[in-house]
Amino acid sequence: YMDKAARLYDSLKEMGFDPKGNIVLNYVSDEESGGQYGILSLLKEIGIYTGECPEVREPVISSDPDDVIFLNAPSSGIFIQTAHHGAILEKGEEVGIIVNPLTGDVLSRMVSPERGWLFTIREYPVTDQGSLIARILKKLPENAK
Repeated sequence: YMDKAARLYDSLKEMGFDPKGNIVLNYVSDEESGGQYGILSLLKEIGIYTGECPEVREPVISSDPDDVIFLNAPSSGIFIQTAHHGAILEKGEEVGIIVNPLTGDVLSRMVSPERGWLFTIREYPVTDQGSLIARILKKLPENAK
């Protein structure tokens, strides 16, 4: 254990970090995006993790703001997502609904205005009118289906 901790410390120093005291690795990921693979790949690269990990995906980069569609809540309520982060959405496909928290009545249906890659979706359900619900990239990743 101490040998691995020393390797992590040395690797962080080589990358320009100057850790002082204890080092804690913490990450958040979800099943759809596979974010855990990034930390596993890092740990494998510096020799701490020896197990298998999938190939790291190339990042999707867009520098044109017109490539991004912003979906904002047309009403306040509780947002319930029906599409998953990372999904390729077709035009008119439902992203989620906003319901009245007291009655459960559907107040709004959020749909994709065109085909694209859902790269941001709201996790916190309480939504105010105008809140960002999702962002969709019109430029699809190369490995998109």
